Amino acid sequence: MKTLFKSHSNDTETNSLVTESNSNNDSFMLINALSTVTGNIESTGDVVIDGIFNGTINARNLRITPSGKVKGIVNVTSADISGSLEPEIYCIDKLVIKETGQFTGKVFCKNLVVNLGGKFIGTIEEIK
Repeated sequence: MKTLFKSHSNDTETNSLVTESNSNNDSFMLINALSTVTGNIESTGDVVIDGIFNGTINARNLRITPSGKVKGIVNVTSADISGSLEPEIYCIDKLVIKETGQFTGKVFCKNLVVNLGGKFIGTIEEIK
């Protein structure tokens, strides 16, 4: 299934392609590197951000690639950050900030891993 969202590129409004896949109950959503998307994502599967996303994400797992940028409130089971994320994340299980990743803001999580080179600027509150 493919969904079109409104996005902005060079001060003009265009349609950005967001690809969703649902096979064998292993669904995911991808925002590609050429897209800037504003809105809310509600997913029972995984979300991969390769472009720019502004808004709220509620999903099972989140992966932000090195070119990905997220600005908004995130609620997930686990997250893997190689790009940038701000200002708030609620992560039930594990948040991993990779070597190229940066988080700025407030984290609520059970486990936090910051790899060598990764940047964490903010506060953390443990979820029990």
